[in-house]
Amino acid sequence: LLGGYGHPPNVEAVEYFIANVMPGLKDKHPEIHFNIYGSQLPKKLIDLANDTVNMQGYVEVIDQVYNENKIFIAPLQSGAGIKGKVLGALAYGIPTILSPVAAEGIGLRDGVETLIAKTPDQWIEAIEKLHYDPALWLNISKAGQEYVNTFYSFSAGEKLMAEALGNVDIFI
Repeated sequence: LLGGYGHPPNVEAVEYFIANVMPGLKDKHPEIHFNIYGSQLPKKLIDLANDTVNMQGYVEVIDQVYNENKIFIAPLQSGAGIKGKVLGALAYGIPTILSPVAAEGIGLRDGVETLIAKTPDQWIEAIEKLHYDPALWLNISKAGQEYVNTFYSFSAGEKLMAEALGNVDIFI
C-alpha cells in the first residue's frame, strides 16, 4: 500500500488489511510480505509491523515502490474519487488488486486490467493468483498499462482537451 497516512482512509485500509487478510495469508503463505509506504505513518500502524508486515514509511523516489514490489494492493474501505496511486501502479505495469472503493471511477475491469477483492478470502485468492501465476501476472500487467496509457496518459488528456475546446469553438 502506498499513501499519506494523514488521510484517514489510508490508515483504515491498512488496519483492515492487517486485521482481516494478513492472518489467513500468513497461515497459507508466510513468504508473502505486505509493504506499507507513505508519509506520516502513525504509531498505531508502526506497532502492527511483524515478520510479514513491513512499515517502510516515506520514500524519496516513488519509483522505488513500483520497482521493488510484485503486486500493488489498495484495500480502501472508504474514500472517493480517482486514486492516483492506482493509476501510477498501472502505468508502471504493476498488477493491482483493488477493493471496490479503490477501483471506483477508473473503469477497470475485474480479471482484465485488475483484480477486485471484497472479502478476506477474495483478497487471499487474488494475491495467490498474481503471485504464483506468471502468465496471469503478465496479462494483468500489460492490460493495466495499456488501459492507463489509453485513458489516463498525457496524450489522452491532450486529445480530450482538444475535443472539449473544439466543442466550444476554441481551437489550439
